[in-house]
Amino acid sequence: SIRAPGGWIARFDENGKNWETVAMGFRNTYDMAFNVDGELFAYDSDMEWDAGTPWYRPTRFYHVTSGADFGWRTGTGKWPQWYPDCLPPAYGIGPGSPVGVTSGLGSSFPAKYQKAIYCLDWTYGTMSAMHLKPKGSSYLAEREEFVASAKLRMTDAVINPMDGAMYFTVGGRGGQSALYRVTYEGKEDTSPVKDGSAYQKDRKLRAALEARHSPGKGTVDEAWKHLGHDDRHIRWAARIALEHQPSEQWAERALKEKSPQSALTALCALARHGSSPIQGKLLEALGKLDLGSLTKSQQLELLRIYQLTFIRLGEPEEKVAIALAKKLDPFYPSPHSELNRELVTLLVYLKSPNVIGKTLALMSQSSDQSKYNWSEELLSRNSGYARAFAATASSSPQRDQIHFAKELRNMKVHWKKNQWLEYFRWYKKAEAFKGGNSFSGFLKNFRNEALANLPAELKAEVDKIQRESIAQGPPFEVEASLKVGILGEQMRFDTEALKVKAGANVELIFNNNDKLPLMHNLLLVKPGKRMEVVNEAIALGADGMVKNYVPNNANVLASTPLVQIGSSYTLYFQAPEKPGKYEYVCTYPGHGLTMWGTLTVE
Repeated sequence: SIRAPGGWIARFDENGKNWETVAMGFRNTYDMAFNVDGELFAYDSDMEWDAGTPWYRPTRFYHVTSGADFGWRTGTGKWPQWYPDCLPPAYGIGPGSPVGVTSGLGSSFPAKYQKAIYCLDWTYGTMSAMHLKPKGSSYLAEREEFVASAKLRMTDAVINPMDGAMYFTVGGRGGQSALYRVTYEGKEDTSPVKDGSAYQKDRKLRAALEARHSPGKGTVDEAWKHLGHDDRHIRWAARIALEHQPSEQWAERALKEKSPQSALTALCALARHGSSPIQGKLLEALGKLDLGSLTKSQQLELLRIYQLTFIRLGEPEEKVAIALAKKLDPFYPSPHSELNRELVTLLVYLKSPNVIGKTLALMSQSSDQSKYNWSEELLSRNSGYARAFAATASSSPQRDQIHFAKELRNMKVHWKKNQWLEYFRWYKKAEAFKGGNSFSGFLKNFRNEALANLPAELKAEVDKIQRESIAQGPPFEVEASLKVGILGEQMRFDTEALKVKAGANVELIFNNNDKLPLMHNLLLVKPGKRMEVVNEAIALGADGMVKNYVPNNANVLASTPLVQIGSSYTLYFQAPEKPGKYEYVCTYPGHGLTMWGTLTVE
C-alpha cells in the first residue's frame, strides 16, 4: 500500500512530460479548482476511523501553494497545523467524503457566488460554498451550506458557460443517479466578475519566491529577506526556495542569524536538509533562542525544530540530551495544550526524570470535549456513516489524555511503582471512551507497547487492574459536593466561602475556567496557615512545577495538581473532624495573595 505522504498534486506539460510535484500531505483529494486570482484549491478527505483521537482531522479545504505539505501521515503520525513545516487549511469542514470541487466562475450568479469554490460531500449530501477572504498572500474561508439533503449523494458539479447554471450529479453505491440544475433568481447583478481579490501585492511576492523553487543564482539572498516575514505563506515560500539550494551555501548564515523569526525559519530548513555532522552547531544555535521570550507560535516552531533535528540528524549525545531536558523542564506543563503536546514528546525522547509525574498529573484532568462534536442535523443525513461520530460524542474521549498516554508508552526509565499503576489505571478508565473503527485498537497498541517496558515484578498488579470494573468512581460515598471555578481576569476564585459538616466525605470539582492562559491549583490548609504554605510553595523555585507547587507541609490537608486552562480536576477528601475555618488557596507563584477562600467546617 502507498504510505504517507501518499496524496500529492503534480503539474506536467501538455505532452504529459516534465512532471513536477506541487504539493503533498493530502489523504485523498478527488478534485480541485482555481479561483478568480488563479490560485488553486482542493478538498481533502478525513480518516473517519480516527474519530475521537487527538490526531483525527476533519475534511479540509486547502489553498494549494508551491511546495506545500499539509501533513497527512499514516495512523498517529499526522502533523498538527502548528508545525512550521506543515501548512494549515483555509477551513476545516467536518466529517464526510469529499468528491467534486468546482469554481463558480462563469456562472450567472451574484459576484459572491461566482467567486466561491464549491465542495461536494457524498456521505452527508452537502455542497459547501467556500467564500474566500484574502489574508496576506493566502486566504481564510467562510463556509455556506449551499445545497444539502440526505437524499442527495453528490458526486460532481460543473458550471455550464452556455446558460450560466450549475449542474451537479448524485448517485453511487446502489443509489439512483440523477442530474440537478441550480440557477439564480433575484435582482442582484450577475455580470461576470473581472476584479481579483485584495492583497495582490502579497500574492505577487509569494509567487516571485515560488518561482525560485529550483536551484538558481541569487536565490539565497532573495529568500533570506523574507524568512522573518509576518505572513506564514511567504515565510514558507522563502524557506522552500532556500531548501532548493545546496545547504553548503547557507548553513553558516542560518547558524549565525540573529532575528528570532528568521532564525527559526532558516534553522527549520537546516534541520530538514542538513547532514549529521552539523547537528552540534544546530543545537547550539537553537539553544540561543530563549523559549520564554518567544511568541506561542514561535515556541511551537522551536520545539518542532528540535524534534526535526533528532529525527533527521540522529540521537544526541547523552550529556546533550540531559542538558536540553533540564532547559525545557521548567516550561512543562504550560497553560497551552499545544505546547504541552510538543513538550511531552520532546521530554520523553530526552528521558527527562520529571516528565512522568508531570504528565500523569495532566492525565488526571478532564476538559469539555463538546467542541469536537458535529451537529446532530448533519449526522442525521447518514446515520450509518455517522455512527462513530455519535458514539464519540456520547463518551467524550479526552484527547489530551490520549496524547499523553501515547507519548508515555515510550518512556523506559525513571518510573516509580505508584506511577506505573496510575498509568495503567488510566487505560482501564479509557475503555469507556468510544471512537472510530481504529480507536480501541490504537489504545490497545499503546498499552501493549507500554507493557513491554513494565518491570516483571509489577505485571501481576497491572493484570489485577485490568480485571477491575471500568467504573472507577469516588473512593467513598460522597456526602458533600462542592464546586470552585475562577473569576476571569481577576485572579480570584469564583466561590470564596464553602461549608461542610465535620468528617464529611467531600467531592470538590475544581474548574480552571480562567479567561487568562494561567494554570491554577487548589490546596486546603489548616486555619491560619495559608501564607506559610504560600511562601513555602514560592520557595520551591525550579522544583515547583515538578511538585505542582504543593510544598511538603503538614498543614496541607488536600491538594489538586496544577490544572490547565479549560480543564477540571475532581478532588476527594474527608473534611476535618475538628470544626473551624479552614482555607483553600492557589499556591502558584503570585496567585496566593488574592486566590483564596474559606471552608467552614461545622
